[in-house]
Amino acid sequence: MFSNPVYVATNAEDHQYIEAIGDSVSAMISGQENGKAGLIKALEALKRSLQLHFLIEENMMSDFGYDGLSEHHRSHLLIVSEVNDYLKSIVRNDEEPRVNLWPHVRTTLRHHMQKFDTDFAHYLEQRTARDAAGPVAATPRPPLGALT
Repeated sequence: MFSNPVYVATNAEDHQYIEAIGDSVSAMISGQENGKAGLIKALEALKRSLQLHFLIEENMMSDFGYDGLSEHHRSHLLIVSEVNDYLKSIVRNDEEPRVNLWPHVRTTLRHHMQKFDTDFAHYLEQRTARDAAGPVAATPRPPLGALT
């Protein structure tokens, strides 16, 4: 079974990877790296990384019957849509980007991690403890008339 420490470690590694991509996007926007085509590729990589991470996370939440999945999913959609909308504006417009979206997305992603991912980790911890305890022994019923 997927344990809470494994989830927390894997989730943190995924977030570090996503942040590294975001930092490269930010460097391109800031002019440290040049080329609109490179920026578009980096934004697409960021979007795909977010989508894959979120898909895996949501599937796991569904498998574990996590009741906060719908709110968690909405938070995922907001993050991906911000990146996607920015990407579309870069693709549509021939001008170089003037606004660096990454600091905002990184802050949103970190807030998401603190709020939603921490809640799911806590849920996994409780569920793991409950599953480890095993079944509760049945209490034998007293014979009829024993209490009278």
